[in-house]
Amino acid sequence: MKVKVLFFGILSEIAGCNEQLIKDVGTVGDLKTLLSAQYPTFGNYQFQTSVNQIISKDSKKLGNNDEIALLPPFAGG
Repeated sequence: MKVKVLFFGILSEIAGCNEQLIKDVGTVGDLKTLLSAQYPTFGNYQFQTSVNQIISKDSKKLGNNDEIALLPPFAGG
């Protein structure tokens, strides 16, 4: 199973890319744990997570080819 992760704002700067394919993660929480290990400074930022364009909790189970977006707070007018 693989999912596509989209990074926005400061998170894309930390990751050094706008998107990444990740294999074998079961839930949103598992994905966050994996990304926090890969990018330790992610823990310094609060962000929401959407799965297939629906804001989701850490307990949300992921399926093959899901699209996960990591959304830090946005500012502007």
